[in-house]
Amino acid sequence: MVRGEPIPFLLFVPKGWMVKKEKGSVALRIDDHTFIHCYSNDATSNNKAYLRDEVNRVLSQYSGYEVARQEIVTMDKKQWARVQFVNQRGDQVLILTHGGNRGSYTIELNGSFKQLSSQNSVLNRVITSFKFPASTYFVAKVEAEEEL
Repeated sequence: MVRGEPIPFLLFVPKGWMVKKEKGSVALRIDDHTFIHCYSNDATSNNKAYLRDEVNRVLSQYSGYEVARQEIVTMDKKQWARVQFVNQRGDQVLILTHGGNRGSYTIELNGSFKQLSSQNSVLNRVITSFKFPASTYFVAKVEAEEEL
């Protein structure tokens, strides 16, 4: 498991995968390809506003992509927006976003259809392993902020 920073979360990392941590993000790599990026920040938001920001980010970052599918999924007992983007070559970007009172989170997968389908079961296991931090962490943080 790897722990995200500055807003903590837990995520399963398969054996043999490399982890690169940077401020606010965790990247999981195998075979010289970064399949998964997880971003977290302490900005509170609602799901719709955060999703809109992330969709705009993806469309501006990856030229030639368009939204192919959207749905709501549940992970760690919270609702997430799941959006799939595709381009003409068959490359895909999949994002899952959650904005709420525990901060804002994005899990992003990218690769060709062949790359993603060859790793499908392990990628699904990584994504569904996402765990929010214990709520007591945020209670302590709020109490400390109120004392200031």
